[in-house]
Amino acid sequence: MKNLKKFLAVLLAAAMVTGFSGSVCRAKTKPDIYGDLVKQLKKNEQFADGIYTAKIHDASGNDILLVTDAVCKVEGKNAVWADVYQNVNGKAELITTIVSTGSGYPICKKGNYILSGFHHKSMRYKIASNRTIMEQINGLYLDKKYCTYTKNIIKSGKMTQLKRKKIKAKVAEKMDYYIDKNGNMRGKPIKFSRK
Repeated sequence: MKNLKKFLAVLLAAAMVTGFSGSVCRAKTKPDIYGDLVKQLKKNEQFADGIYTAKIHDASGNDILLVTDAVCKVEGKNAVWADVYQNVNGKAELITTIVSTGSGYPICKKGNYILSGFHHKSMRYKIASNRTIMEQINGLYLDKKYCTYTKNIIKSGKMTQLKRKKIKAKVAEKMDYYIDKNGNMRGKPIKFSRK
């Protein structure tokens, strides 16, 4: 009973100091950075027919937002292109745009990577809190001896090539990020929802 009286006295004193406004118990909420972005984008003519988003985690475990204006209905609502936004110092910043060929190649996720595919090219993006690594293989499944492998870094909106080399076509086909040797997608299509 003695402890209860002390607790009530402290609570009453705190209420008197704050003017009974209740601000002692009021917690600050984080701003909805991506919600604000979606509201802003809805005003854009490009998104007049609707805006679709998917929130996923990047390689650092942070939320990133993929935004598109159109989805295809292959295995749900999937996209063939999306702008990727990341929270940078409290603001939603466009870090890259990911594009695939068409509805047969929806944007996918596998582990820490976002995958996109084309008829003769596959790409994978590893997005982290301070940079994005984009790798691609060009020239797949053509009647050629060699394909081209490139590795780029995207940092502060600028892409810089880190590596470019020829690789044997057979090696490249085994490395194909998007399709395995049996023709199956290596990743899981990212599901988008209308906002």
